[in-house]
Amino acid sequence: MPGLNSTMFYKVKFSISGKDAETDILWKIIMHIKSWQSKKCAKRHLIITKTLQDWSQLKWGGQISSIDNSVYIKSEYFNCRENESQYWACQVIENLQPQPGCANREWVTEIGYEQESRDVAVFSCVVSYSDRAGFIGPYMDTPEPSIPNLIRNIIADKEIRAFCGSDTLTGNAKQLKAGDWPELYAKINDPNRQLPYVFISPQIVNRETGESIHLIQAAPLADKLFGNALIFYTSAPEFSQEMQYMNDTYACYGGALRVYQPNTFDSTKHRYLSARDIETYGEERVVSFLVRAFAQNVHFYDSFFCLDECRKKKAEYNRNKRLEALRATHQEQLNQMETEKTATFDLAIQEEEKYLRAEAELEQLQQSIDEERQKNFSLRSQVEQMQAAAEENSSLRLALDARLDVSLLPGTVEAVVTYFAQMFADKLVFTNDALRSIKDCTLAPEELWKDFFALANTMRDLYKTGSGDIFSVFHERTGIEAKRGEGAATRSDKKLMKQFETDLNGEIVDIEAHITYPKQKQSIHFGYSEKLKKLVIGHCGEHLDNYSTRKIK
Repeated sequence: MPGLNSTMFYKVKFSISGKDAETDILWKIIMHIKSWQSKKCAKRHLIITKTLQDWSQLKWGGQISSIDNSVYIKSEYFNCRENESQYWACQVIENLQPQPGCANREWVTEIGYEQESRDVAVFSCVVSYSDRAGFIGPYMDTPEPSIPNLIRNIIADKEIRAFCGSDTLTGNAKQLKAGDWPELYAKINDPNRQLPYVFISPQIVNRETGESIHLIQAAPLADKLFGNALIFYTSAPEFSQEMQYMNDTYACYGGALRVYQPNTFDSTKHRYLSARDIETYGEERVVSFLVRAFAQNVHFYDSFFCLDECRKKKAEYNRNKRLEALRATHQEQLNQMETEKTATFDLAIQEEEKYLRAEAELEQLQQSIDEERQKNFSLRSQVEQMQAAAEENSSLRLALDARLDVSLLPGTVEAVVTYFAQMFADKLVFTNDALRSIKDCTLAPEELWKDFFALANTMRDLYKTGSGDIFSVFHERTGIEAKRGEGAATRSDKKLMKQFETDLNGEIVDIEAHITYPKQKQSIHFGYSEKLKKLVIGHCGEHLDNYSTRKIK
């Protein structure tokens, strides 16, 4: 298991079996490790042995390294002949060439293989990394979550069946259709299920046509949780109706996401993220939550077979064999020397047994210490996450209180603009051109307040979802008529159309859309920044030139 200075990157554990009784499952795993490391070394221009004789020695417990020793592989093997079980563990240590001025980074992959029956083995893999302790200087960037190709290749091997509990592992999300809910409900409550199920419901965006979207994309999520969870989704509204009608406490609909945990019949323990939660956090953060929970976090009660565990199992077996042989030898000597048995001889047996028991107890105590350290490490990580969440929630609360703490509406155009620029900075942004144009704005402050409030809270969300005729929907919800753009004659004049473009930190934003006041000769021009996900106010004052006004001038 990783040390206290290491950072957990990926973990997985599942069962494997051969497609036929003659398949040497362990040798297949070793060949996958050989292929995996050979390709990685080739990309880094490193040389590592490819001869089967060297890799065959690794099966029985040995070591292999690249010529420059930046990649080092060592293994341990133990075979219990009495019950035909075999255990094998491998540790792959990779020292990457650091970026100039950065600390060295070491990657450690612990691979475990426990075959306690003839046809089935338990495979586990834990990947962690650590930067050189005590280094005074920068560390390399935190790596993006990914699945080792070793795992993908093992699960994709047609001669190996990979499964976890009652589920066969797959990297593909399963689409469900109307009528499939009873089967999924039975799988959720299967007592043999060991994998979490993640269900993504559709969000209806047009009830007349039945058009729907998914706030979390199923295929990329299935790829990131490959081997640690199964992903289900549906585009059929009828499926959500089945859930609600048959088992409402298990239901998930309206664009929400739900995680059905294994080993529980309590529906309240199945985590539920509503569509509002997903929109608040964003798809990327929600995916990171799931990856961290299922592919990175290791609980103190999780067990992963590793090099040290294999050595302990071998040592325990040999110790028991020695104890059995010792007792057999002593018994034979006692049979030969029944009349000459002495207290000294008995004392020697007792002392030897005490020594062996003390040795076993010492290893048990050391294991308990390691488990407590790991438990403390996990708890410390949870505390840090909770503290970060508390700080974030506190900041959001203060921002919301400040936004709502308004006793009187601002009395001037400038005050209205200043208020919305500060209190709605998460939804609106005013360009320099807009700030300059307000000197010619003659609209009443309360009218301007109404427009900005509707743009921030309605038009911005309509742009963000990007579905349907957002200008018609905006008029229905707010009573304010906003126009999509200028007339055909104006649009054909490139010189006039240049004034409807604004540069926002290098992003060209189209501000042709506008709310107009013909009698006051005033207009508010706006657009949407895809980078910032905010509504951009580009002009607020006298009408900008169009084809008709240019001809008059």
